[in-house]
Amino acid sequence: MHERFSLTPNVIRVMDFLIRNFEERLSINTIGKRLGLSPRGAHQILKNLEKIDAIVPERIGNAIYYRPNWEGASGRKMMEFIMLRNDLSKYAQVQAEDLSPLKERTHAAVLFGSVLTKGKDAADIDVLLVYDRKNFGKVEKSLKEIRSLKAKPIHQVAQTPRDLEESIRKHDAVILNILRTGAVLWGPETLVEAIRHGANRQ
Repeated sequence: MHERFSLTPNVIRVMDFLIRNFEERLSINTIGKRLGLSPRGAHQILKNLEKIDAIVPERIGNAIYYRPNWEGASGRKMMEFIMLRNDLSKYAQVQAEDLSPLKERTHAAVLFGSVLTKGKDAADIDVLLVYDRKNFGKVEKSLKEIRSLKAKPIHQVAQTPRDLEESIRKHDAVILNILRTGAVLWGPETLVEAIRHGANRQ
Protein backbone atom coordinates (compact mmCIF):
# COMPACT_ATOMS: atom_id res chain seq x y z
CA MET A 1 0.00 0.00 0.00
CA HIS A 2 1.19 3.51 -0.69
CA GLU A 3 3.61 4.81 1.96
CA ARG A 4 2.08 8.21 2.60
CA PHE A 5 -1.51 7.08 2.72
CA SER A 6 -2.97 7.23 6.21
CA LEU A 7 -6.03 5.29 7.34
CA THR A 8 -7.60 8.06 9.40
CA PRO A 9 -10.94 7.46 11.16
CA ASN A 10 -12.80 9.33 8.42
CA VAL A 11 -11.03 7.41 5.65
CA ILE A 12 -12.06 4.18 7.37
CA ARG A 13 -15.65 5.44 7.73
CA VAL A 14 -15.88 6.33 4.04
CA MET A 15 -14.37 3.05 2.86
CA ASP A 16 -16.53 1.03 5.25
CA PHE A 17 -19.61 2.90 4.00
CA LEU A 18 -18.75 2.17 0.36
CA ILE A 19 -18.17 -1.52 1.10
CA ARG A 20 -21.40 -1.96 3.03
CA ASN A 21 -23.47 -0.06 0.48
CA PHE A 22 -21.91 -1.48 -2.68
CA GLU A 23 -25.39 -1.90 -4.21
CA GLU A 24 -25.96 1.85 -4.32
CA ARG A 25 -24.69 4.57 -6.63
CA LEU A 26 -22.97 6.94 -4.23
CA SER A 27 -21.99 10.50 -5.10
CA ILE A 28 -19.76 12.84 -3.11
CA ASN A 29 -22.80 14.70 -1.77
CA THR A 30 -24.60 11.50 -0.77
CA ILE A 31 -21.54 10.14 1.01
CA GLY A 32 -20.94 13.45 2.76
CA LYS A 33 -24.54 13.81 3.95
CA ARG A 34 -24.89 10.28 5.24
CA LEU A 35 -21.56 10.36 7.07
CA GLY A 36 -21.78 13.94 8.31
CA LEU A 37 -18.81 15.11 6.24
CA SER A 38 -18.51 18.32 4.27
CA PRO A 39 -18.56 17.87 0.48
CA ARG A 40 -15.00 19.17 0.41
CA GLY A 41 -13.85 16.72 3.07
CA ALA A 42 -15.60 13.80 1.38
CA HIS A 43 -14.12 14.80 -1.98
CA GLN A 44 -10.57 14.87 -0.59
CA ILE A 45 -10.94 11.44 1.00
CA LEU A 46 -12.40 9.95 -2.17
CA LYS A 47 -9.64 11.43 -4.31
CA ASN A 48 -7.00 9.96 -2.01
CA LEU A 49 -8.69 6.56 -2.10
CA GLU A 50 -8.87 6.78 -5.88
CA LYS A 51 -5.14 7.52 -6.08
CA ILE A 52 -4.29 4.23 -4.39
CA ASP A 53 -6.81 2.30 -6.52
CA ALA A 54 -9.02 1.44 -3.54
CA ILE A 55 -12.08 2.90 -5.27
CA VAL A 56 -13.12 3.66 -8.83
CA PRO A 57 -15.24 6.55 -10.13
CA GLU A 58 -18.17 5.92 -12.44
CA ARG A 59 -19.24 8.85 -14.59
CA ILE A 60 -22.88 8.95 -15.67
CA GLY A 61 -23.76 12.16 -17.45
CA ASN A 62 -22.45 15.01 -15.32
CA ALA A 63 -22.52 12.95 -12.13
CA ILE A 64 -19.66 10.94 -10.62
CA TYR A 65 -20.35 7.95 -8.42
CA TYR A 66 -17.84 5.96 -6.39
CA ARG A 67 -17.58 2.26 -5.61
CA PRO A 68 -14.93 -0.04 -4.13
CA ASN A 69 -12.35 -1.36 -6.57
CA TRP A 70 -12.95 -5.07 -6.17
CA GLU A 71 -10.35 -5.88 -8.82
CA GLY A 72 -7.33 -4.15 -7.28
CA ALA A 73 -5.21 -6.23 -4.91
CA SER A 74 -4.32 -3.28 -2.64
CA GLY A 75 -7.95 -2.18 -2.52
CA ARG A 76 -9.11 -5.66 -1.56
CA LYS A 77 -6.52 -5.89 1.22
CA MET A 78 -7.72 -2.57 2.61
CA MET A 79 -11.34 -3.76 2.46
CA GLU A 80 -10.49 -6.97 4.32
CA PHE A 81 -8.70 -4.99 7.02
CA ILE A 82 -11.55 -2.50 7.42
CA MET A 83 -14.26 -5.18 7.46
CA LEU A 84 -12.71 -6.69 10.60
CA ARG A 85 -12.73 -3.39 12.50
CA ASN A 86 -15.82 -3.88 14.64
CA ASP A 87 -16.91 -1.70 17.51
CA LEU A 88 -18.74 -4.46 19.36
CA SER A 89 -20.36 -4.05 22.75
CA LYS A 90 -18.96 -6.23 25.52
CA TYR A 91 -22.00 -8.48 25.24
CA ALA A 92 -21.57 -8.90 21.48
CA GLN A 93 -17.85 -9.58 21.99
CA VAL A 94 -18.70 -12.46 24.31
CA GLN A 95 -21.10 -13.92 21.74
CA ALA A 96 -18.44 -13.58 19.04
CA GLU A 97 -15.89 -15.39 21.21
CA ASP A 98 -18.38 -18.17 21.95
CA LEU A 99 -18.81 -18.71 18.21
CA SER A 100 -15.06 -18.99 17.60
CA PRO A 101 -15.02 -22.84 17.58
CA LEU A 102 -16.80 -22.56 14.22
CA LYS A 103 -13.86 -20.73 12.68
CA GLU A 104 -11.95 -23.85 11.64
CA ARG A 105 -15.03 -25.28 9.90
CA THR A 106 -16.26 -22.16 8.08
CA HIS A 107 -14.92 -19.63 5.61
CA ALA A 108 -16.60 -16.58 7.14
CA ALA A 109 -18.95 -15.44 9.89
CA VAL A 110 -21.00 -12.25 10.26
CA LEU A 111 -22.84 -11.42 13.47
CA PHE A 112 -26.02 -9.45 12.83
CA GLY A 113 -29.41 -8.45 14.20
CA SER A 114 -30.48 -7.48 17.69
CA VAL A 115 -27.33 -8.81 19.36
CA LEU A 116 -25.56 -5.79 17.83
CA THR A 117 -28.24 -3.22 18.64
CA LYS A 118 -29.83 -4.44 21.87
CA GLY A 119 -26.94 -6.22 23.54
CA LYS A 120 -28.03 -8.38 26.48
CA ASP A 121 -31.67 -7.52 25.74
CA ALA A 122 -31.48 -9.35 22.40
CA ALA A 123 -33.88 -12.28 22.16
CA ASP A 124 -31.45 -14.41 20.17
CA ILE A 125 -28.09 -14.50 18.42
CA ASP A 126 -28.06 -14.27 14.63
CA VAL A 127 -25.04 -15.22 12.55
CA LEU A 128 -24.31 -15.66 8.85
CA LEU A 129 -22.00 -18.63 8.31
CA VAL A 130 -20.28 -19.34 5.00
CA TYR A 131 -18.98 -22.87 4.59
CA ASP A 132 -18.67 -25.72 2.13
CA ARG A 133 -21.61 -28.09 1.85
CA LYS A 134 -19.38 -31.03 2.82
CA ASN A 135 -18.84 -29.42 6.24
CA PHE A 136 -22.56 -29.16 7.06
CA GLY A 137 -22.48 -32.01 9.59
CA LYS A 138 -19.39 -30.67 11.36
CA VAL A 139 -20.83 -27.16 11.56
CA GLU A 140 -24.14 -28.46 12.91
CA LYS A 141 -22.28 -30.51 15.53
CA SER A 142 -20.27 -27.47 16.65
CA LEU A 143 -23.41 -25.33 16.74
CA LYS A 144 -25.19 -27.92 18.86
CA GLU A 145 -22.34 -27.85 21.38
CA ILE A 146 -22.33 -24.05 21.48
CA ARG A 147 -26.13 -23.89 21.80
CA SER A 148 -26.03 -26.25 24.78
CA LEU A 149 -23.99 -23.64 26.66
CA LYS A 150 -26.08 -20.60 25.69
CA ALA A 151 -29.21 -19.28 27.36
CA LYS A 152 -30.41 -17.70 24.11
CA PRO A 153 -31.08 -19.46 20.81
CA ILE A 154 -28.57 -19.17 17.98
CA HIS A 155 -30.01 -18.77 14.50
CA GLN A 156 -27.70 -19.30 11.55
CA VAL A 157 -28.12 -18.16 7.97
CA ALA A 158 -26.07 -20.73 6.07
CA GLN A 159 -24.47 -20.06 2.69
CA THR A 160 -21.82 -21.79 0.63
CA PRO A 161 -19.39 -19.38 -1.06
CA ARG A 162 -21.29 -19.94 -4.32
CA ASP A 163 -24.65 -19.39 -2.59
CA LEU A 164 -23.39 -16.09 -1.24
CA GLU A 165 -22.22 -14.97 -4.65
CA GLU A 166 -25.59 -15.89 -6.18
CA SER A 167 -27.51 -14.17 -3.36
CA ILE A 168 -25.60 -10.97 -4.06
CA ARG A 169 -26.16 -11.28 -7.79
CA LYS A 170 -29.90 -11.76 -7.22
CA HIS A 171 -30.12 -8.82 -4.79
CA ASP A 172 -31.28 -11.05 -1.94
CA ALA A 173 -32.61 -8.54 0.60
CA VAL A 174 -31.73 -10.63 3.68
CA ILE A 175 -28.12 -11.21 2.62
CA LEU A 176 -27.60 -7.62 1.49
CA ASN A 177 -28.94 -6.34 4.81
CA ILE A 178 -26.60 -8.64 6.74
CA LEU A 179 -23.61 -7.40 4.75
CA ARG A 180 -24.74 -3.80 5.19
CA THR A 181 -25.35 -3.90 8.95
CA GLY A 182 -23.48 -6.91 10.32
CA ALA A 183 -20.14 -7.30 12.06
CA VAL A 184 -17.61 -9.52 10.29
CA LEU A 185 -16.03 -11.92 12.78
CA TRP A 186 -13.70 -13.70 10.36
CA GLY A 187 -13.23 -14.46 6.69
CA PRO A 188 -13.40 -10.99 5.09
CA GLU A 189 -11.52 -12.30 2.05
CA THR A 190 -14.38 -14.75 1.39
CA LEU A 191 -16.94 -11.95 1.59
CA VAL A 192 -14.89 -9.66 -0.65
CA GLU A 193 -14.59 -12.40 -3.27
CA ALA A 194 -18.32 -13.12 -3.15
CA ILE A 195 -19.18 -9.43 -3.55
CA ARG A 196 -16.57 -9.03 -6.25
CA HIS A 197 -18.03 -11.83 -8.37
CA GLY A 198 -21.69 -11.37 -7.44
CA ALA A 199 -21.79 -7.61 -7.96
CA ASN A 200 -19.84 -7.74 -11.22
CA ARG A 201 -22.26 -10.28 -12.72
CA GLN A 202 -25.37 -8.17 -12.16
